[in-house]
Amino acid sequence: MTGPLTDLLGRRRLFIASLVWFSVMMLLSAFAPNPWSLGAFRFLAGLGFGGIPPTAVAWSSRSRR
Repeated sequence: MTGPLTDLLGRRRLFIASLVWFSVMMLLSAFAPNPWSLGAFRFLAGLGFGGIPPTAVAWSSRSRR
């Protein structure tokens, strides 16, 4: 899923966007008023975290010419 997005947005932008999304969702999960919203925030945080490792690997392993 992150491959086409990195082509569209760029590796750096997608990495920063994923990191910000993950951070905001984790902050919201800290203040969740009930278990259902906690689960929703944690699920959404997982979507953000899922974009961080592949983007970081692609960004750091690009050829340096």
